[in-house]
Amino acid sequence: MLDSKALTKVQSVILIVIVVAAATVGVFGYVLLGSQNQSSETVKIGVFADLDAEGGSSIWKGIVLAAEQLNAEGGMLGKQVEVIGEDNDVESGENAERMNLALTRLLTLHEVNFIIGIAGSEGFMIQDMIAQHERIFFEIGANQDAYTQRVLDDYDRYKYYFRLMPNTTSIFQGIPESLADLREQTGFNRVGYIGEESVWKGVMEGLDYVLPEVYGFDLVYKGDCL
Repeated sequence: MLDSKALTKVQSVILIVIVVAAATVGVFGYVLLGSQNQSSETVKIGVFADLDAEGGSSIWKGIVLAAEQLNAEGGMLGKQVEVIGEDNDVESGENAERMNLALTRLLTLHEVNFIIGIAGSEGFMIQDMIAQHERIFFEIGANQDAYTQRVLDDYDRYKYYFRLMPNTTSIFQGIPESLADLREQTGFNRVGYIGEESVWKGVMEGLDYVLPEVYGFDLVYKGDCL
């Protein structure tokens, strides 16, 4: 049985996947209509992560769960969702050759429609590969400004790269302002969050002040996902 700490970590990853799924809705028309290798029966989601490690395994399970729920409700735009994973060993000591092989298999062997995963320090290589294959990649781990800057500098080439983490230089602006935009749409003002305190302690302490004191949110819960 999962203990409460393990459960909260899995839940946090599932929440990330839900955000990813919501973000993909706007681009599915492009993915489904524009891909020449698109199966007429399925939408293929590639998972690019360290599948043998704790983090990658949780990402895989969360995406599979989301796909099962989508398929039970009729799929995406009437198509069933298929999840295909490739192990990139990113948590085991990043190896550019291994990551290149894993991504190449997703793009050319499995011919996935889009990819969800963690590029780590090999973000430039990942951006170049998905640009070449014109396949959308959702990065759920990196926060380097340089990756975003590349998209800004050459949008036509790197427009396939999406990153969910705020930039390191604007994290205290990006998170609260995104929540403020959401509040305008929904009216919700009560906020809770889960973070890995051993890594994000400074960020969490900043949010504890900024969310209620600057943006007026009712901060009702905070938790360590470990």
